[in-house]
Amino acid sequence: MIYLPYITDLGNNQLPSDGLLLKTYKFCNKNRKKCNVFYKNAILKDGYKICPYGFSTFTTTFCNNKIIFTSMRIKGHFNKRKLKDKIDNDMFTQELSVEQFENFLDVNENALALKLQKIDAEKKLKENIDFVEAIMHEIRKLNREIKSQSEEINIHISKENYNKLENTELEFLKDLTANIFSTSSLVSIRLDAYDFIFNPMSVTMQTKTPMGIYKKFDKVKHCLDNRCRIDRKKIKIIGNSTTELYGFPILDLLPFVILDNAIKYSPRDNDITVEFIKKYNSEKIEIKNIGPKIEISEIDNIFLRNVRGKYVKEKFGWTGIGLFFAKKVCEIHNMSITAYSLDKTIFSLDNIPYSEFKIVIEYPTDFHL
Repeated sequence: MIYLPYITDLGNNQLPSDGLLLKTYKFCNKNRKKCNVFYKNAILKDGYKICPYGFSTFTTTFCNNKIIFTSMRIKGHFNKRKLKDKIDNDMFTQELSVEQFENFLDVNENALALKLQKIDAEKKLKENIDFVEAIMHEIRKLNREIKSQSEEINIHISKENYNKLENTELEFLKDLTANIFSTSSLVSIRLDAYDFIFNPMSVTMQTKTPMGIYKKFDKVKHCLDNRCRIDRKKIKIIGNSTTELYGFPILDLLPFVILDNAIKYSPRDNDITVEFIKKYNSEKIEIKNIGPKIEISEIDNIFLRNVRGKYVKEKFGWTGIGLFFAKKVCEIHNMSITAYSLDKTIFSLDNIPYSEFKIVIEYPTDFHL
């Protein structure tokens, strides 16, 4: 929505485009070598200029893009003698005062700013819609797991000889009930993630309580055990930690999104390791798995919302919100989180190179209880 004649692209010897309110002069609708050379120089410096044929031009920056307004007559900034036989005498190509021209500029800038705000708002709306759809998809999937496990328990406890169940069957039922509880906890975590995006204040206004970070990872490991068994993968926890941090309930989200990602991206028969490493006044957790290779140029951006490595996008798609959440949760708990992807390719699968991927979370232990 540009009101005055303008040029923005000089790479293809572009002719001036009509503005919404003022047309270009007919003389300017022809490609001329003098004009091309003039515009390439005019773009370098803002302000008023007169083109080789006498028309007014004005170079400025709109929304971070250079633009040349041209094919106009602005009082004091055109050559009347040169324009004598080049003027179209109609209402759409009238002479402008400097004040009129600058008023047009102001209106144009405001209009463009509003347009950009609208584009930005539409982008954020789409991101939020995609996020809600992803959350709902996950919740439905978890709900199916709860339903399936509940039905299996019903089959066993409805047996007439329930009291004669063997120890292995009782252990099986115990595991199922634990999985149901764990899966329902994961549903709660998904809903927490929803709150985190749409009402972040609701997260940080909650009361902090002491939380054992090792216990958080161990709990999520048990939540994901069944899924790992189906995919022929294992989560191995190395080391231990008795450190407790003051945290918000949203801290439950951290180990889940990290391990959930690791399971999703690891090929079958490849384990995920979680290692707790004590340092002098801090502690770090290293989570390692084999996954689609992340290029060095991509690694710094994978904590941004909706950003994934190119090989991840090719093979899996998905939304790219897991590590974004992990980063946000770490930030509000005084924890650092860093990603590493080894340059060496371990193997290729379906033409996708795989390498070791590592997440390192570090936090001070000065504040433990």
